[in-house]
Amino acid sequence: MNKVSIIIPVYNASSYIEKCVKSVLKQTYKNIEIILINDGSTDNSLEIIKKISKENEKVKYYNQKNIGVANTRNNGIKYSSGEYIMFIDNDDYIDSDYVENFVDALDKDTDYVFGGYRRVDLQG
Repeated sequence: MNKVSIIIPVYNASSYIEKCVKSVLKQTYKNIEIILINDGSTDNSLEIIKKISKENEKVKYYNQKNIGVANTRNNGIKYSSGEYIMFIDNDDYIDSDYVENFVDALDKDTDYVFGGYRRVDLQG
């Protein structure tokens, strides 16, 4: 079972980062690592991701000065140990079979997989 590294750049995401990470932790595909990179947040995002990291061994966090989302994703690639890499934005959340569906598609001799999204309003 291939390991999937899920990279989540974090910038001023204190209102939604916990929901994001919880959705990743509920995946049906279990061989994952979650890499949270605080990109110089000025709110309490760093404290939240430290707490999340202490509560689950699949979650690693890194802290850096603000360098922007693209460079932060590149740093996440450097920190990852998975055979597959996924990116999720810090204000998104995913269905419980999201990772499994991507891995299943990759197992069909595919080089890469792109996925869609659903817009969700405040009423769900």
